[in-house]
Formats: sequence, structure tokens, C-alpha cells
Amino acid sequence: MSGIVGISPNSKSGILGGHNDGDVVQVVPVHSAGNVTINDTSNYVSIISATITPRYSTSKIWVSAGTRMKHVGTSGHQWAVYRIERRTTAQSIGDGVDLDAESYTGASGGLPSGGIIIGAWFGFYDSPATTEGRIYDLSFHNNYAGDHVAQGPQAMILMEVKQ
Repeated sequence: MSGIVGISPNSKSGILGGHNDGDVVQVVPVHSAGNVTINDTSNYVSIISATITPRYSTSKIWVSAGTRMKHVGTSGHQWAVYRIERRTTAQSIGDGVDLDAESYTGASGGLPSGGIIIGAWFGFYDSPATTEGRIYDLSFHNNYAGDHVAQGPQAMILMEVKQ
């Protein structure tokens, strides 16, 4: 025992409140009950976003996000593309870094009356290599004409993991 209260012998920093590699440093949860409706086949539209300011530039950010998608209409094909993007506060959606975390949902051969609901959930590690605030967006666009609804609830959880 060191005789100093609050300092662990396993702490690499030697200071009160220091973090070891693998520690979860902070968690940023965001949720929304609202719906986002689009009818756009070329521009991504934000469904939900969260901002985190990493404490360490070497940290990884665990990004976990999801929503339900309702395809509305009777066309033969209904597809939407989801993606996660990391951006700065000065950037707009589409100007940030596409994290190559994409998913496609849809239906083929017509839809039942009222459409169908499909869930999509993402989870991956990102390495922003900064201690400046970053925004993570879950966004989507249509691949075919028709209305698509990101139907609440949507959620995003950002976790900083020290490396």
C-alpha cells in the first residue's frame, strides 16, 4: 500500500483519475423518438448525431448507432443506404470522413399496404487521432424514388476507449 488514498498501483499515469489502456474514459448516449422522412436519392440526410471530445489523442471511439426504417409506397423496389460519418463542427454532412460503415435495407417486389419496417444497427471502432470535438452522424438516402422514414426511436452511443 502506498499510503496515498485514491492512487492505484496499476495506474500508468501516477495521478488521481488517470486511465489505463482499455479503460472506457467517457460515454455519450443520444436518442430521439422522432421520425425523419426523405425522398432524395442523392443527398445524405442526418437521422441522429452525437458529439464527443476525446480526452486522449490515441483513444479509439466505439460508435454504436441504430434506427428502424419504414419504406412507404408500392414501387417494385425500395432501398435505402445508411452510413456513419465523422466530421468537425465546421463541416456539414457529406463534408466529413465517410467511415466506410454502410448498410443497405430494402424490399423488392412491392410492399404491403403501409410499408414494412426494417431495423439497422452499426457498431465499430474509429481512430480520430485528436482531442478536438468530433460529430458522428448516422445518415441515409434513397436508392429508388419513394418516401423512406427513419422511424423512432433512434439511438447513438459513443464510448472513448483509451489505447
